Amino acid sequence: MLAVEFGGRAEIDLLKRQLEVVSRRRRNADTFSSLLVEWLAQGSDAEPSAQRAELVARYERFVASVRRPEIRRVTGRLRAERNALVVELIDRCGREVSASSLKTLVAIVDGTLLSSLLAEERDPFAAVRDALFPVVDVLAPTKG
Repeated sequence: MLAVEFGGRAEIDLLKRQLEVVSRRRRNADTFSSLLVEWLAQGSDAEPSAQRAELVARYERFVASVRRPEIRRVTGRLRAERNALVVELIDRCGREVSASSLKTLVAIVDGTLLSSLLAEERDPFAAVRDALFPVVDVLAPTKG
């Protein structure tokens, strides 16, 4: 359980640091999709093989939480923190999102990444961008 907390906390801390440098301005669907993928999926500035290992570790934590209720509580709390940071990112991009649309956006990112990792695609991040772009204006429309 400590490993799950440690790994998840490291991800949250990285997202917080990355969020601090995101300026508040409107972003079009293409730019926003790319930023969301860079921010949520790619994570660190590590080499591609290290990024892949980080993603595999993330999804291993998710699977472990399905099997073990005590881990599920930790993972649930960390996901709630991550989702709050995603909402802040969306707001900084001049967009808004409902709770159900946020859940769908995160599911698209997670599902596409997991599928891409399983298929051993060379660029799983491009697959996520391709999945997000057509729906991002519906799920996270610009404000006003």
